Amino acid sequence: MRKYKNIADGVIITELDNGYSVVSMYKYNKITEIYNVTYYLKDDAVDTFTLMDGITDVFDTDYKSIKTMIMNRIENYVKEGAFGCYMLRNQYEQECFELGNSIKEKERLLC
Repeated sequence: MRKYKNIADGVIITELDNGYSVVSMYKYNKITEIYNVTYYLKDDAVDTFTLMDGITDVFDTDYKSIKTMIMNRIENYVKEGAFGCYMLRNQYEQECFELGNSIKEKERLLC
């Protein structure tokens, strides 16, 4: 099983061993007594992360087992290839950024 690191209260990060990590943010809802989990993709080479808007979870569990539940779900998502489209989107955005940056650099050098 993959390992995670706590990076804040209610936030863990899990390396995917392919240059990406998943940041999982979980929050307990006292009224409904469930945990809502939101996932973000982090490119390990860049210091930002992107919401994986199609992937959210709700867990009816306690504080002691929420992290285990999240880790099990991440393993399932990896097996299903659920993160692939987000990785492709990230690569596309990086390519667009690099192309735009090179255009702007050329403009700057013309002055």
